[in-house]
Amino acid sequence: MPRRAEVDKWLAAYDNPMKAVVTRVREVILSVDARIDECIKWQTPTFMFEGNIASFNPRSKSHASLLFHAGATIPGKHPRLEGSGDVARTMKFGSVAEVESFERDLARTIQAWIAMKSNAMTREHSRGKSLTARGAAAKKKAAQKKAAQKKATPKQTARRKSPRKKAIRNNAAEVRKKQQAARKARPSRSKAAR
Repeated sequence: MPRRAEVDKWLAAYDNPMKAVVTRVREVILSVDARIDECIKWQTPTFMFEGNIASFNPRSKSHASLLFHAGATIPGKHPRLEGSGDVARTMKFGSVAEVESFERDLARTIQAWIAMKSNAMTREHSRGKSLTARGAAAKKKAAQKKAAQKKATPKQTARRKSPRKKAIRNNAAEVRKKQQAARKARPSRSKAAR
């Protein structure tokens, strides 16, 4: 993907001693694969490929900090990734020279993410449905359900939605029948008076 104007604009306005480091990290990430996209999310540049790969921490003044949103799930060993949480990992660079010396590590980490996501997409396609087809099928099913509910009368909808109400209605009907049977079994007062 080409560089996005919104990210260029953000970097132009970015007033931080790590601006050159952030710019170099951006260049490295975008050079790894042409399918990588970028945008501004959470008020910072974010890199994406089938989901968010990483975002910068714009407040860091002593180093450029790159947050890999799902860094713990990236397959392989990536010694530059720091953190021990369940999901996220970070990668820090203190200078442009450090970015240059660890460029291959950064590129390998990004490539591992792309391979992981590409394999996931391939598995979905091999099952006969792409991610977009699965999403479209779910939307179609939801639309059909909504259309069926609109066609139903309010009474039908209430009956369909609440089995408890149906049981209460059935119980009330039984009570009424018993009361009517009891009335018929009793002699009426008018007949007794005659």
